[in-house]
Amino acid sequence: MFNSKRARQMVNDEAQKYTFNAIDSFVGTYTNSQKNKARHELEIMDKKNTQNLIRQLDLIIGLRYMVSTNIDVSDGLFNGARSLNGLYILGAFKPPNEIKPDDNVNAEMNRLRQNPLVPKYQFLRVVPENVIQIVSHNTQSIRKHITTIVSDQVFSSSHIVTLQENITKSINGRPRAFGTINFCKLNIEPRIVDRFEIEKGNSNNHVEISDFKLDNRLTIINVYNNPSSSLELLKETLLEVKDYIDESENILILGDFNHELKLGNQLESLMLGTFGTSLFSPRESTTNARTVIDGVFGRIDDYNVEVFIYESYASHHKPLVIRVHEL
Repeated sequence: MFNSKRARQMVNDEAQKYTFNAIDSFVGTYTNSQKNKARHELEIMDKKNTQNLIRQLDLIIGLRYMVSTNIDVSDGLFNGARSLNGLYILGAFKPPNEIKPDDNVNAEMNRLRQNPLVPKYQFLRVVPENVIQIVSHNTQSIRKHITTIVSDQVFSSSHIVTLQENITKSINGRPRAFGTINFCKLNIEPRIVDRFEIEKGNSNNHVEISDFKLDNRLTIINVYNNPSSSLELLKETLLEVKDYIDESENILILGDFNHELKLGNQLESLMLGTFGTSLFSPRESTTNARTVIDGVFGRIDDYNVEVFIYESYASHHKPLVIRVHEL
């Protein structure tokens, strides 16, 4: 922020002027076409939509400026700063009274030091030895959000990560909300057997499942049911692996079902009546729209299973963290 009238006057008086241009950077993996489109949108975007950050800044020697947006507080560049030394006080500075040991402020500071905040999900970052931790998450594009996923300590500490709606496939050159992907740690990979996948439907009525077994004891089926897909198509797709499900002593069917998981609804009746699995995940919202469409169904004899609803900084869907405890 600066006085534009004063700036023009100083330029006319041949004051030194320097021009700085903003450099845009991208986080994640994008095509050149996507980057060029984003750059074009930024070029024509009004500064009120960029927190008053402008593409080109003219700095004139001797002209006073004020920062209107927090940029880098470690350098003193924060809202209201008029120099690299940050805000300054006009007139004489009178320091506040020293805090006494019996002051309420001192008592509160001591209480906070003795009771530090513990992140709600910190326990999910450390997996006990007798537990297999699995994450199920609708990424809404793995390419767009890969940096967030890889840097998340809950994801990186888990043994298996199953992802849906990764937008890894295209139809006629256009990306579609398809793709189930399963990852596992290198020390787990030798224990994975019987991997296969099934895809049914078209671009609008579409279901994908990918299956694998761990130690020939635990079967995991990763499901993505397109929002426009019918429950009948989901049933038809799962019936193709019914024998595989029936012969499994322990099974987890997890993912984005895109049908509300209400007590006794058609989806839950299907999973229980046809496949003998019940809902393991909490009946709580799994999306920003407060819907319950991501879930974990299972039939388990040899393990104890816990399911937690985690948080995502990128996708509208919340990850589900499954802990499978050896008995």
